[in-house]
This record gives sequence, C-alpha cells and structure tokens, in this order.
Amino acid sequence: MAIKWQYTKDGVFELIWGEVCVLRAHGQAASTDGRRIDTRTARMAGEEETPQGGLRLTFRDENGLCLEERLEILSGRVPVASCVLSDGTGNEVETRRLTPLVVREPEKDQPQVWKGIWSKMLLVPYDNTMWLRYEAASLRAGRTSYDMTVMFKEDTREGILIGALDFDRWKNGIICSATDAKSFHVCSGIADEGTHDSLPHGALGGKEVGSSRFCILYGEDYRELLEDYGDIVRKEQDILIW
Repeated sequence: MAIKWQYTKDGVFELIWGEVCVLRAHGQAASTDGRRIDTRTARMAGEEETPQGGLRLTFRDENGLCLEERLEILSGRVPVASCVLSDGTGNEVETRRLTPLVVREPEKDQPQVWKGIWSKMLLVPYDNTMWLRYEAASLRAGRTSYDMTVMFKEDTREGILIGALDFDRWKNGIICSATDAKSFHVCSGIADEGTHDSLPHGALGGKEVGSSRFCILYGEDYRELLEDYGDIVRKEQDILIW
C-alpha cells in the first residue's frame, strides 16, 4: 500500500494512505518578538520531493519569518511531520512554540473515524504526578493529550494515531481546536496545568529552530497502532541511561 504526502494549494497538504486521504493539515509558528507565520497565508517559496514519497515545503511571510514543513516517510511505511522556523534575513530567531500540523478532516475520501459522531480520543497524561490517568474521551474543544493521542471509533476500532518521536527539547501536545473539536493542533512547546507549568514554555533560539517529529499511523485497530507506535519510538530513541 502506497503512503505519501501531497501538496494541494494555499499552504495545505494531505497524507494519502493507499486510496484514502487520512488527513489534511497546515503549519503555524510564532517567534518571541510577536511575529507569526501560517502556511495558509504565507508565500510558497519552495517544494522539494524527498525519497519514499516525502516533501519539503518552504513558506515565507512578509514579516521575514520562514517555515519549512518537513514531511517524510520513514522506512516507506511511517509518515512523519516536523517543521523548522528561521528568519529570511539570516538573523537568529527565537520561539516558544512550533505547530507543524494543524490537522483537519479531509474534504473527500476520508476514513469513517472522521465521520463518526461518537469518535473518541485517547488523553495521555504528561506524567503520573497528581494521580493523572489515561482517559478515552469524547472529542471536545480544548481537550489536550501529551506527546501522543489516537482518535478512534469504539464500534469498529478504526483509528488515526499522532505521536511525537522526540522528547529532549520540547514538551509536546495534541490539542482539540478551540473552534472545532475535529481539528487538532499538534505542537511542540506546550506548558499548562497538565505539564505542571505556571509559566510559558522556555524559548529556543538559533539560525534555525526545529520542532519535534510526529508520526501518523492509520489502521483498522487502534490497539495495534498503539503497539506499532511503541515499537517506532523504541527504534528511534534509545532508552535513557539512569
């Protein structure tokens, strides 16, 4: 089964899984000096195909910010998305949050999990401090899962999993949109009650600042997707030495 990323128009791209469009998305970022960039309104400055069905899309805003969407396919089977923020003038840029994916349902040929009114998402706690637990919850604007989530149908078990692959620089989150519960902000740089923070995420700076990588998995049984995600993380990240 062929898996590939494709660019559509107006800063939006799609993930194609065989004959199914799993999701469509765009990217966002903000610098600490107040500038913002959104791929839907920025100018398309470059499109490069990478091996195994990947894309690198570069967008430039009038305010000087540049956002590169890195859409890869690992080992031919695992779609991965990340983004890199820079300043078109060559100056260093500083940011507290990068959002490589603002995910929405496809316009056509979408999986049933996007159509079901009873679809749920897995809420994953950042840690187990304060007796936080995993929870399968109905989609609702503002609900947040940390590092990973899976949206699934209880009756058929069809699911779409989105999970971080990097954990060393950013606190990662998947947040239901404030305006549409079937939209997810997949971001690096979350700091809230769930992460036990009372201040914004610390800023990272440099000529380029990259987000964590996030993989996307789709299948008929979300339980298998969770196991596959664990295997992928174990392959990408060695267990830390105590």
